[in-house]
Amino acid sequence: MSAIMICNVPVNLTTDLIRGLFSGCGDVLEAHREMAVGTFSVTFVSDGAARVATQCFNGIRIPGQNRLLSIYEVPKPTMLQMESLFFNTVVGLQGDDKKSNLFVYGISSKVADCEIYSKFASFGPLRSIRLEVHLSTGKRKNYGYVSYCYMLDAKIAQSSLNGYVFHGRQLDVSFYTPRKP
Repeated sequence: MSAIMICNVPVNLTTDLIRGLFSGCGDVLEAHREMAVGTFSVTFVSDGAARVATQCFNGIRIPGQNRLLSIYEVPKPTMLQMESLFFNTVVGLQGDDKKSNLFVYGISSKVADCEIYSKFASFGPLRSIRLEVHLSTGKRKNYGYVSYCYMLDAKIAQSSLNGYVFHGRQLDVSFYTPRKP
């Protein structure tokens, strides 16, 4: 199996249209709209299909739209991540508000939202991701919040990405406890 994350998808494109568009690259196992607006993920049956889809469709302009598709191949999970998924599923280590939430500082304003989503989702399933925006300018701030479904995935992501240089900026990733409303 292989997978891609597609960004800048017009809202009028349905899951069936996305599935049909990418089926020429290989058998599509699953296609669905992600939490972020204009973002889809597509999972292929074969290993090489995601690479073909990325090469064929990355940067193309959708007819009638003033935007280019951005496509990123989602990395396969590492053995540690697969063990984490097994451990979380079998043992039932669900994330809680104290141990599965990360504060991420140092995010470049030039990075696409789906690149950030893809980077953090490669460590495990996400409950939510929130990138802060200046109210007056509408531009993204250099920090955000990532919440994992499982605390072990959050720990692996924190230890792997803290100090990681992402698009020329060093990330500072730490745990945080959300404030009660």
